[in-house]
Amino acid sequence: MLFEVSFASAMSDSDLARLARVLDLSTHMHPKMRPDPTSPGVARLDHFSGLFLERGETAGQWVLEVRTWGNPTPETVHEWHLLAAGAAHQLDPAVPAPRRHLEGLP
Repeated sequence: MLFEVSFASAMSDSDLARLARVLDLSTHMHPKMRPDPTSPGVARLDHFSGLFLERGETAGQWVLEVRTWGNPTPETVHEWHLLAAGAAHQLDPAVPAPRRHLEGLP
């Protein structure tokens, strides 16, 4: 895992639609016949990386987690972090708004 962004949301249909629109997130939130260990949502970032929507430890808590099996550049990871934080901020204003530049990055 490269990073995660935690946020609170009731995850209403409009919240899901917003994540789908902003992140190009594919969701599968409805329970299946048996427990399913897969993420309730995923967005492909590149050929080796994805952004996964995971349930938090308590009801209404969620995490956007970036996982990779590749070697993305720090600039690319920063852009992904901006994307995830921006989406989370739209659903939960308590999430700090993303900043474009970090120390050491252009």
